[in-house]
Amino acid sequence: MQIRIPHRLKSNKRTYVPTQFIFFDTETYQVKKSKYSSVHKLKLGWACYWRRSSAVIPEIVKCLEFKRGSVFWDFVEANIRTKTRLVLVAHSVVFDFTVAGGWSELISRGWKLDRLYEKNHTFIARYKKTSKTILILDNMNYFVTSLAVLGAQ
Repeated sequence: MQIRIPHRLKSNKRTYVPTQFIFFDTETYQVKKSKYSSVHKLKLGWACYWRRSSAVIPEIVKCLEFKRGSVFWDFVEANIRTKTRLVLVAHSVVFDFTVAGGWSELISRGWKLDRLYEKNHTFIARYKKTSKTILILDNMNYFVTSLAVLGAQ
């Protein structure tokens, strides 16, 4: 067993509170591929961008209805600023991210997957492009329940 030498903890160099979010959801229809399999295709999506207010910047809310994943990713890229982090949040985000074509769209637009953590209902992914960052979080990281239960509360 290794014993750690006591040391003084250093203070954080920076405390970051996110200010930009996009909350999104997708609806799908199924296409039968074979007797035993089907594929979910994007029918409709809804996204809301929210930029928190500060002492000098007013709150901004913009919403988008989309029927193609590329339209959603155009919206995401249009709302991220240099040297900032945009947080994408969805309930069961892996499903919505996949349906919106996130895996291929971000790579084709020059984004690099920097970090990925997935275990049980926890999903965290971070994509970077020059000095911009997209952090993708699952709402179930915090609320492990159905949307119906969340909506009723």
